[in-house]
Amino acid sequence: MGHLSATENPILQAVGLIVGALIAVIAILIGAVMLSLGIGLVVLAGLVMFVRVRWLKHRMKQTGTPTNDIPSGEITGVEYTVVKERAIDE
Repeated sequence: MGHLSATENPILQAVGLIVGALIAVIAILIGAVMLSLGIGLVVLAGLVMFVRVRWLKHRMKQTGTPTNDIPSGEITGVEYTVVKERAIDE
C-alpha cells in the first residue's frame, strides 16, 4: 500500500473540503431523519396503546364487567372440577 500524503494543490484541497463538508451535512441529515422516524414510531405506538386501553375500559363499562371491585391479591371465588384424583406418595 502506498503512503497517502496531503496535496499541495489548492484546487484539490478546496474540492476535498467541499466534498467532506457535503458528506458531513448529508450524514447529519440522514441521522436527523432516522431519529425523527424512531421518535415518531414510538409516539405512534404509545398513542395506539393509549387508545386501545381507553376503548377496552369503555367497553368493559358498557358490558357491566367490574374493573375495580376486586381488591388486588385476593381471590373472591373459584370453581373447579376434579378430573382425576391421585394418591400422594409419602
